[in-house]
Amino acid sequence: MSKDRFLQLLQPIYPNLERYVLFLCKDRELARDVIGDTIEIAFTQRSTIKSDKAFLSYLFTIALRTYSKVAKAQKINKDIDLDALFASQISSERLTDYHLILEALESIGDIQKQLMLLFYTEGFSLTECAEILDISHDNARQILHRTRTKLREILSIDLKEQK
Repeated sequence: MSKDRFLQLLQPIYPNLERYVLFLCKDRELARDVIGDTIEIAFTQRSTIKSDKAFLSYLFTIALRTYSKVAKAQKINKDIDLDALFASQISSERLTDYHLILEALESIGDIQKQLMLLFYTEGFSLTECAEILDISHDNARQILHRTRTKLREILSIDLKEQK
């Protein structure tokens, strides 16, 4: 893959990659480092990318693995400014809904959280999510189903408490 083609493919998905990594890292500076490392790794190994279609999942897989290495070393537990993260993408009325959903996501495991984010926020197919997370398609489907059920339970309790 040429340098120009790499940059053409990266440009439209960069905001999604940035949002995903920022959510994982919960720290802007760390997210910038992870994104930089991700792009550097992907660029130096661009000759191994078999097709344009594979580029997206390839990049997100590298980002997840890069984040995992950093997270193990730093034990990240910082709060993220949700308003700043979503301000440009959603209305202020919907931001409250996102706060509730993100709080509920914090109560589930990492793999479940990452699968939900990749599938619903970033729009990856279940097959692509399974590839990125290095799990089987059937396992991803089962995790997604169980996580949706658990989130429904958590959110229904929160909504009842708010009324």
